Amino acid sequence: MPEVVPLSVDDFKELEGFDAADPALKTYVDLLNDKELSPKDRGVKLIELQKQVMQSLSEKSTQAFVELQGKWQDEVRNDPEFSGGKLEPALGGIAKLLTRFGDEKTKEAFDYTGAGNHPAIVRFLHKVSSVLNEPGPDPTRVDPPVLPKTRAQKMFGE
Repeated sequence: MPEVVPLSVDDFKELEGFDAADPALKTYVDLLNDKELSPKDRGVKLIELQKQVMQSLSEKSTQAFVELQGKWQDEVRNDPEFSGGKLEPALGGIAKLLTRFGDEKTKEAFDYTGAGNHPAIVRFLHKVSSVLNEPGPDPTRVDPPVLPKTRAQKMFGE
């Protein structure tokens, strides 16, 4: 039977994406080298380690998303186009635009993806809402053409 050489963290340094300083990698190597564990116990511990790593990655991803949304919101608040109390009316116009032309799924998409916080999207929607929410005739309303009345219609009504 060949001699079993214990693994070390350095054995993984050439694999892309592995960080030798990652405590999960050290735990992984220690589990593989633990001769006291049965294969079943080793498998259970490896699955538990996988669960911990996945949970940690999920938390990091969520935190990165929240931080990005906060950064975008700060950029919008600090945008010169919305300074001097112009942000709230702009957001009101955007809300009116979304109510008029969107639906719950549209709002849900902006919330779910966070795109509604992106400064470029906010500026774009504000420009569109400024045009479409201006007082005056409804630009989406299409009136049927008015045909000239015939002589009979003029004399006897419709």
